[in-house]
Amino acid sequence: MNIIENQNFDEERALYGSTELLVKKCSFDGPADGESALKECHGMEVEDCFFNLRYPFWHNSGLKIRGCEMTELCRASLWYSEHVEITDTKMHGIKALRECRDVVMENCDIISPEFGWSVNGIQMIHSTAQSEYFMMRAADLYFSDVQFKGKYSFQYIKNAVFENCVLDTKDAFWHSENVTVKNSIVKGEYLAWYSDGLTLINCKISGTQPLCYCKNLTLIHCEMVDTDLCFERSEVQAILTSSVDSIKNPLSGWIQVPEVGEIIMDVAEAKGKVMISDVDAQTEEFQKTVSENKEFVKEFIRNKIPQMQAASFYDTCFLRLDFVRMIGSGMEVAEYIKEKTGLYLSYGKQNGRVEKEFLRINTACSRSVLEDNLHQLKEGITAYEKFCAERC
Repeated sequence: MNIIENQNFDEERALYGSTELLVKKCSFDGPADGESALKECHGMEVEDCFFNLRYPFWHNSGLKIRGCEMTELCRASLWYSEHVEITDTKMHGIKALRECRDVVMENCDIISPEFGWSVNGIQMIHSTAQSEYFMMRAADLYFSDVQFKGKYSFQYIKNAVFENCVLDTKDAFWHSENVTVKNSIVKGEYLAWYSDGLTLINCKISGTQPLCYCKNLTLIHCEMVDTDLCFERSEVQAILTSSVDSIKNPLSGWIQVPEVGEIIMDVAEAKGKVMISDVDAQTEEFQKTVSENKEFVKEFIRNKIPQMQAASFYDTCFLRLDFVRMIGSGMEVAEYIKEKTGLYLSYGKQNGRVEKEFLRINTACSRSVLEDNLHQLKEGITAYEKFCAERC
């Protein structure tokens, strides 16, 4: 690999079309004010460089950026590229990342409005970000230990996992699909309206009117602080560990909560149940009940619902019921079971090359309730398969 070191570039397309270069301790700045310095490059490594000009990395492949600084004037720095690694780098220009594929970022500092739009496949680890409309319409995201601040984040994203993050935001996760957030703090009003398949596990949630108009919403051992008018017109399964100011018109499912200031049920379509009870997941008695119930569910599924297979759902009291031999659509069967039997089980998809559909069932309940739910599930699946056969 050839090396370019300790040079300054300010002309248009200074290193256009280069391949297999290490660009080290160089500056892209100057009176010529040239843009697109490293456009259409392949196999480049860029280390300890300073970028103060526009559009440096467009249409790159196999790009590695380490220890660099991209200033406010370095607009739209990285677009239409693939197989990109960025570490220990400041990205401070507007729209810094767009329309890229297979991106890994670690120890980065991002100050960039409209960052990450339509990126497909991104990992972000141990990083900070400030932005508005962050990651709009991105897909296949994995975020770990990310500190984020800004409005309108993660809207319309698909297939994402967030772990150990702090998200200080507003209108986050609107219209998102198949998103899991674990062991994280999510602050901000109007959280995740119109989302489908959002799962929050061991999270602390704060802000007015969260989680409204959601489909297939699941909360497991979450704390909700200063939250009012929650779950309006949502399909929800929730186990909450703290009191809630108010709950309004959940359409279906159930919410288990230690205390609620007000329950508002003033539309006929609202059929969701609110159950006032404490859940201490740390007690031996609770753990024993859940463990025994999980084994009961697995045995029932093996013997009586061969179209499904029970598996662990993270380290929670829920089980994942995978479809292994089923005609039709998993989402359709969940809706059919609800309409046919009254049983609501939230629907989800497992990320991967082939998205596997599943339902979630809660085992933190009495054996009699669990057994009733399983019989309803069996009845619903049998009826659905008959319905599909007649439809064909």
